[in-house]
Amino acid sequence: MRLRLRPHSIFTIVIAVILAVAIWEAREWPLRASILILVLGSAALAMALIQLYKELRSGAKTESSGMDIEADEELTGKKATPKILKFYAWFFGLLISIWLIGFTVAIPIFSFLYAKFHGARWLISIIIAAVSLVILQGLFEQILHIPWPDPVFQQWLPFLPG
Repeated sequence: MRLRLRPHSIFTIVIAVILAVAIWEAREWPLRASILILVLGSAALAMALIQLYKELRSGAKTESSGMDIEADEELTGKKATPKILKFYAWFFGLLISIWLIGFTVAIPIFSFLYAKFHGARWLISIIIAAVSLVILQGLFEQILHIPWPDPVFQQWLPFLPG
């Protein structure tokens, strides 16, 4: 088996190096400060190394995994502009809603709306929103105790979680 370095593998190498450096630096920190980097960074480093191995091991001709974006008629020219604008509208809408109403409210609403507007059924959209809320509340707030910035509207709407 022959390993072959390809240009797209350089990105994977850079990510793996950044993760390794972050883990190396975090090992000297107090446990409470380093636990997130040590746990998530180690998992991400393992996945990056597995991905790098798969990239180096593959032959000269590889089939698309569906993860590569190829420029075609749909992504170029006048047809691309509305899609690009739509993407930025969703992105900045999410940022503004997080700023105004906070993470805990904005993320589930965004997840629901994004799924619904992109063709998901009602039940699937609701499940996606509920899962995002459970992950936000359970993992980030209850387990990791991540402090979110206070939303702008919280001073006027005291019922918002914050």
